[in-house]
Amino acid sequence: MPSVNRFFNVLLVPQEPKTELPAELQTYPLTTAEFSHLEQGFITFNKRAQEELKEMNENRITNIIDRGGIDGW
Repeated sequence: MPSVNRFFNVLLVPQEPKTELPAELQTYPLTTAEFSHLEQGFITFNKRAQEELKEMNENRITNIIDRGGIDGW
């Protein structure tokens, strides 16, 4: 009878990176201004994500306390 446990380590092997960029990126002018614009977008996104994570954690703590805390765990 075959074993029920299966190992999927083959799926975790990193793929070789593509050496050629897609056509739309080969001619896109990546100027300092573009990089600055992208960086600002990342900063804004990360700041909002940190705020949402903080809010989510505060909500979890509040919910645990409202349900009686950790008594009985």
